[in-house]
Amino acid sequence: MLYFSPITRSPAYPLELRREPRIATPYNWGLDFERRSQPFEDQISRWLGPFTAAELVAQFRAMGRQWAAGLSILRGCLPATGGHSELRRQYAVAAAARLKWLSTANVIEFLMRRDALPSLSSARQRTTLARMRLIVCNDLALAREMKRHLATDGFIGFHSEMLAYSYSKELLEAKIRQGQGTLRTLTRWIRTGIPSNLLSTTLQLKAPEQFAKLSFGPGKTYKTSCRNWLKWGD
Repeated sequence: MLYFSPITRSPAYPLELRREPRIATPYNWGLDFERRSQPFEDQISRWLGPFTAAELVAQFRAMGRQWAAGLSILRGCLPATGGHSELRRQYAVAAAARLKWLSTANVIEFLMRRDALPSLSSARQRTTLARMRLIVCNDLALAREMKRHLATDGFIGFHSEMLAYSYSKELLEAKIRQGQGTLRTLTRWIRTGIPSNLLSTTLQLKAPEQFAKLSFGPGKTYKTSCRNWLKWGD
């Protein structure tokens, strides 16, 4: 979950109706070792470990709810106006963590429901599409809120191992634009149904690429392979 799921890149993770056959290697953090942008992979089975997708969604949402209780206490310590800039930065970081839990839940549920669409009846497709639309609306609201916290603390979203941002103002804005397009499509599909040609192409289940394995190669150890890791930070 930590290395392959959307959690590092949420809430800038796009909610796509078109399936992504590529995977992010070595980890799903935003850049590969050669500092090339990674795809936003959507192969849920790579993320689950011993859990089901529904369990992850429920637990990340539970974390978000419980985190909100602590945020409420911290928010009560903030002055009404001005001053205490360090406390405001700490609040922004804490608030950003909650948004990441909730957005990760949104991404997993959206993809889980999207992938189920081809096997559903027309009536159940419309119900599922309506739920997907609610998820997109909520996730766009989270992205907009995250932009406000980035304005308070510019280090939010920075990945210290990559020396790059897993999410930033620009990535959040790109996600919002993409999400608005997804909303328009979902609204149309709720009204007219999903075109049959899209069910057989855009949403079809494709054979996944071979999953990357965490291996340093024959006779190699973590220590002797560190030169590869340095490509992120050099």
